Amino acid sequence: MGYLNFERVVFQKDVRLMRTVFGKKVSFSHSHFLSNSNFMGSCFGGENPVELWDKCGADFSYVQFDGHAEFDQAQFDRTARFKCAKLKAANFRLAYFCMNADFRHVLFNGDVTFTNSTFTKDSLFTRGHNLEIQ
Repeated sequence: MGYLNFERVVFQKDVRLMRTVFGKKVSFSHSHFLSNSNFMGSCFGGENPVELWDKCGADFSYVQFDGHAEFDQAQFDRTARFKCAKLKAANFRLAYFCMNADFRHVLFNGDVTFTNSTFTKDSLFTRGHNLEIQ
């Protein structure tokens, strides 16, 4: 339930954190996922903010996903930051973004879906690469 720091970690094998509740901020900033990662049904950054000024609940900025990144039905209770991330293939189907979603400067190298996702606040996709919105 506390702050989790996975910054600059290299995950060499599959990561499976399905239906995990991250009660406070979790940071994977600058990490590298060499294989598949599964956060399906997980809840990021709930009721206990680390600091009042820190609105980010899940920080995936500058992360590199070499395998498939699964965020199907994930819930982001506070700002979700994917700024400057590199995603080979990702699924955000039915994801729920309660606060801001920051996807600025993300490099989408493969198929990424946001089918039936909910964005309740600002969603930033500026200068995204290879993103086709239907």
